[in-house]
Amino acid sequence: MSIRFKLSIFLLVFILIAAMFGGGTMYIFERISNNLDLLKKTSEEYRLHEELKMSIVEFSTYVKSWAFTGERRYRRLYRKALSKVYKDFGALEDYVADKKVLREVGLKFEELNRTARRIFSYRNPKGSREVLRLVGLIEEKELDILTSVEELHTVSLKNVTLAVKETEESKARLTVYVAILVFITIFSVVFLVLLITRSIGRPFRDLLDFTEKIMSGEIDTMTGLDRHDEFGIIASRFGRVLRKLKESEESLKKRLSETELLFEVTRIASSTLELRESLNLITETVADWKGLDYVGVYLLNVEGQVFTLQALNKEADIFGKSFAIDDCDMCRKMLDAREPIYREMPTEKEVAFLRRSLGSLLLFPIIREGRCLGIFFIGVEAVRRFTENELNIANILSNTIGTIVRNAELYVSAMDQLNKITVLYELSRDLTTLLDLDQLLKRVVFEVTRLLNAKGCIIRLLEDHSLKIKAYYGVPENFIEGMDTEVGKGIAGKVTSSGKSLLVENVAEMPEDTRVPLLDAKSVVCVPLKIGDEVIGTIGLYDKKGQEGEIVTFTFDDLRTTEGIASLISLAIEKARIFEKELEKEKEALEAKKRLDILFESVQGGIVTLDRDYRVLSINRFVEDFLHMKAEDVVGGGAVEIFHEKGGICPHCAAKLTFETGDINVITQSKGANYAELSSYPIKDEDGTVVEAVVLIQDITDRVLYQEEILALYKEVAQTKEYLESLIDNSADAIVTTDLKGVVTSWNKGAERIYGFTDEEAIGSFLPFIPDFLLDTEMQYIERIKQGETIKNIETLRKKRDGTMIEVSLTLSPIKDASGEVIGISGISRDISEKKKVEKELIRRNQELSRLFFISSAMRGTLELERLLRMVLTAVTMSDGLGFNRAILFLLDEERSVLKGTMGVGPATPEEAWQIWERLSIEKKSLPEILRDIEEGPLRKDSFLDRLSTGLEINLNDDTA
Repeated sequence: MSIRFKLSIFLLVFILIAAMFGGGTMYIFERISNNLDLLKKTSEEYRLHEELKMSIVEFSTYVKSWAFTGERRYRRLYRKALSKVYKDFGALEDYVADKKVLREVGLKFEELNRTARRIFSYRNPKGSREVLRLVGLIEEKELDILTSVEELHTVSLKNVTLAVKETEESKARLTVYVAILVFITIFSVVFLVLLITRSIGRPFRDLLDFTEKIMSGEIDTMTGLDRHDEFGIIASRFGRVLRKLKESEESLKKRLSETELLFEVTRIASSTLELRESLNLITETVADWKGLDYVGVYLLNVEGQVFTLQALNKEADIFGKSFAIDDCDMCRKMLDAREPIYREMPTEKEVAFLRRSLGSLLLFPIIREGRCLGIFFIGVEAVRRFTENELNIANILSNTIGTIVRNAELYVSAMDQLNKITVLYELSRDLTTLLDLDQLLKRVVFEVTRLLNAKGCIIRLLEDHSLKIKAYYGVPENFIEGMDTEVGKGIAGKVTSSGKSLLVENVAEMPEDTRVPLLDAKSVVCVPLKIGDEVIGTIGLYDKKGQEGEIVTFTFDDLRTTEGIASLISLAIEKARIFEKELEKEKEALEAKKRLDILFESVQGGIVTLDRDYRVLSINRFVEDFLHMKAEDVVGGGAVEIFHEKGGICPHCAAKLTFETGDINVITQSKGANYAELSSYPIKDEDGTVVEAVVLIQDITDRVLYQEEILALYKEVAQTKEYLESLIDNSADAIVTTDLKGVVTSWNKGAERIYGFTDEEAIGSFLPFIPDFLLDTEMQYIERIKQGETIKNIETLRKKRDGTMIEVSLTLSPIKDASGEVIGISGISRDISEKKKVEKELIRRNQELSRLFFISSAMRGTLELERLLRMVLTAVTMSDGLGFNRAILFLLDEERSVLKGTMGVGPATPEEAWQIWERLSIEKKSLPEILRDIEEGPLRKDSFLDRLSTGLEINLNDDTA
């Protein structure tokens, strides 16, 4: 056979082998494609599972909200949620393999819906025990349904695991196929070597060498056999097949790597780790997958304004911890388009969270249910182009992260609802068991603060138009005293006056007078405590804390929760107050009974209780002593027999009138020299019929004798009064009496004679003779007399009717009643004006004589005429002397018949006068000291008046003074 024929046979065999391998490869590719389709279907099934769970949770939430609040809007929301659940069941039916399990879940939901309809059948479910029991059933069935849905999800995950396993098996089969192909190829070559002559040995050996090198991995392509014969054709075709196999293997490895990555991410997503820990594991896994430099996640905060870095595969300062959404135009464009963005060499100006430039940056929006939750980013130091398959994987990862975040939110929401239900249950239990108001309010503020995760809580109650703090938690102790507020002032005051709840998201934007006093609060919820339409106080919370401990704003859900709690608190407060009032009433009743028993036993008189048959029902100790009988021997007996025979008094006589008229009756009975007063008081039933009479027996013998003594004393006092009135009217002194306010109550003739006011003018007015400048002093005297003090021999001034002032000697004394209490003031004044004038004149004359005697003594101490004259003039101008301002001495010149000026003393101008007086005041020199200075010091005659006087001459013949 020719080489061509042999080679044709060899080629035919080789083509058959390649066809077998190609068929196997296509089969494996088909299995891998089916597995990828299964993964896609499982992903869609997982999404539908999550939507169904969310719909069921939302359905249950509306049912429980109706049970707890009774608001009509929850009926509408319930019907909408029910429709959504049915829609999700229908969508899920196309994907779930086990239709039987899905139908069982549907039947469980129907049971849940029937229970919900029973709850909605109540018109006013709030506070109903049956409704609360049905709510418990709702929660149990809801948990059962969610568990069943989760089991369906677990089945889908098992399918994913099987798909991955089959992919591994496909990889193993492909390896076997390649090994078989190589084996058959080697066998064919050996066979052909035996058949082909030496002429084709060398090219065949070359081909064999290349084959061995390919199998050993030294080379991966057919190169070096550039022949134009059949061997060249075989080599080229074998090279193409080899390249396809290599490409298939690389593609399979990539798909397997992607599948392993998705499986690992799915495993992390289905774990029970915390959100931050799950995101960190995902970013590290993705970074290791392709050797990426940076993989991270930013999540949007509750307000939707700030992105915060939640996860990064490794520590790096290239990324900011947070940034505002408005600061990053690139991020804003991505979120608006809802599409990923790739950028080479991005700078920090383009991307707000970068601190320096990168080679490449890929951003994916994390979208869930049409809402942006955050950003998933991949950063590489060098410039890198991402393949379409890598972009698809990254997009799947961003969706998976969105699912994780949403699941975390649902978990936190479910735990929050569970916590709220737990706290509400504990509050309800405390509200029904605690009756002490202070203890109750302290418990409430603690539980409410824990329930809403607030920083602090304050309960204020309305007292006398002021809101007083009754309980608080989380507020500094030293702030409490200054935080009471008035109605209408501050947030609590505004809520009290309006009666409406208030949610303040940013306190800094509120007016200054409506902010929280002393507290630097950022967000506030304040709800009125009402009983009916009456506001009795407020409950306020400030600064809600987020999951990381940061301060976030309160939501309307928090406001509604607080309003529900406020309703419970108001009822509990009213209950506690009613309980306190009942305790006070009971205590007052016990005290009243105790006082009545003490009064009954300690009253100084007899007390007898009779029924309508005049049987004795009770007596006190006084009656026992009077009858010399024990109470048990008297009670039950007839009043006529007991009292007529034993005591000689008739209590049933007074009781008889009371039974007939229904009024209080008093009679007096006497026996010998003794007198008794019997007072009968009716005790009536609900119909107003007198059923009993209480007779009070009092011995009034002493009173009768005392009245007789009083009459005798009255006659004696009347005579004394007439004598005193005559004595007062004829007195030369002014005798005036006033009340404790200074209003004149009596005015005698002496007062009219001294002051000039008549008694009609004086009586009823306030001390008309007191000068205005002495009113304060007079009020001080009145205060002293009120204390029982007597003020004697005061010398003061008084004003007469014509306005002139006189000096009087005054004595003031208190007027007391029989109990010793001061009820008025008595004043006796005597005019001493003339006496004072004589005294003043005598004092003045005595002072003048004393000064002249001193001046005479000083002048006798010197013989110099000039000094003597200077001392005389100084004495004339000094205030201690004669007190003149200026003085000039003239001496007679008999030969010329003139008076000639010799010397003068005194200031030249008013300014000089003031300077002299100021110097003398500072030096504190008296007249004796100045005269002593003149006597002992140098004699000077250079003053202005000295120079003026020496030039003066007065002719005696002139008509002058």
